Amino acid sequence: MDNNWFTSFDLAKHLLTKNITIVGTVRKNKLEIPTEFLTNKQRTDCSSMFGFQEDCSLMYYAPTKNKNVLLISTMHHDTAIDNRTGNLNKPEIVTFYNSTKGGVAVVDKLCVTYNTSRNSRRWPITIFYSLLNIAGINANIIHIGNNNCEQKRRLFLRELVIGLVDEHLHSRAHITNVPKTLKERVQKISGHKSSKENQEKVT
Repeated sequence: MDNNWFTSFDLAKHLLTKNITIVGTVRKNKLEIPTEFLTNKQRTDCSSMFGFQEDCSLMYYAPTKNKNVLLISTMHHDTAIDNRTGNLNKPEIVTFYNSTKGGVAVVDKLCVTYNTSRNSRRWPITIFYSLLNIAGINANIIHIGNNNCEQKRRLFLRELVIGLVDEHLHSRAHITNVPKTLKERVQKISGHKSSKENQEKVT
């Protein structure tokens, strides 16, 4: 399981009562996180810190000086380091998490890579942008499945966006009172020529 919006110590303890273990990332604003785990000062690259309480483990790992991740686990109860990671010195909790993280983490990563969202205080707008991100991911998956081919997601999203706005761009390219610079940008993106240019080409 993973989504640091929902992962917490209380959730981990509750799942244990159902004989369900959890390994997931935790947000730093959780009240149960000790202050020692929240600072990056005097930390070296690829360093880690562990905390244990009953059947729950908290782990801090810093791949670089200014970047860190917090993980909680009810499966791991030691400070074991995965020797396969070499100089990265990743704890086994981290490598286990990376190998088993589910669709939520993958979708979050894909959304962040090519994100349509903009800052807004209106929650319907935020949801709309999230739906756009997820729709783009789903469209790419369907495209790959239907065509049995791999295509860079960036290129696919560009073609998808142009396809969705192509009709609008085509109409904008034929409006006479549109500023010339804007019309040139529209024509460059869509490949459509204005009606005036088409007439000059014909004559």
